[in-house]
Amino acid sequence: MSFLQLLWFVLIGVLFAGFFFLDGFDYGVGMAVETLAHNESERDQLVRTIGPVWDANEVWLITAGGAMFASFPYWYASLFSGYYLILMIILAGLIIRGVSFEFRKNSPMPQKRIWDWALAIGSAIVPFFLGIMFVSMIHGMPIDANGNFHAGFFDYFNWLSVVGGIALLLLTYLHGINYIALKTTGPVFVLDSLCWRSCLCTIINLYDRLYGCSPSWHNHYAYIDCWFLSFSPSRNLCWS
Repeated sequence: MSFLQLLWFVLIGVLFAGFFFLDGFDYGVGMAVETLAHNESERDQLVRTIGPVWDANEVWLITAGGAMFASFPYWYASLFSGYYLILMIILAGLIIRGVSFEFRKNSPMPQKRIWDWALAIGSAIVPFFLGIMFVSMIHGMPIDANGNFHAGFFDYFNWLSVVGGIALLLLTYLHGINYIALKTTGPVFVLDSLCWRSCLCTIINLYDRLYGCSPSWHNHYAYIDCWFLSFSPSRNLCWS
């Protein structure tokens, strides 16, 4: 690998990391609109926390895709053709989520609730299917020397990838909860403080299932568990 290829590879990694770090809490707040808020005032309060930033944060994903196309066209072609249906579902989730901000702002109360649910569902679709995509890649996909996928349904959707999708969904939800704690006061803040522990415990328990029940994960990705041991105080918190 040449220096330029390595540089582009690192740059793409930074762009995807920026997307998950900066846009992850947007999805968590979107899901919290229906799972954390109890009335319209609280839902409006949550939406206002991400109103100025949600669309700008998605630029990271667009830039990462463009960088892949420019620097590694064969990688881009294999990834986007092999995961075509999953990426279309992710795109649908992004569209539903994006239009819900505008429509809920300009809709009367009965229709506004529809767009509240659309925001929550769209915010859940994106991290769930991104988790399925990335975990299935880590687990391994059948691909030939020309970069063509030869995968069936259960190569994409197996218990490992589904658990990974749920884990990423809950991780973005936890990220959103932490963001809400920084940006809100009042009843929403109280509910948020009660919710984060349950979400963190669920993520840790899912990881334990993922690591303990998959021989391939255990044998080939043991280094991840070394990193995850840094959460041992959180494990004690969950089991106390």
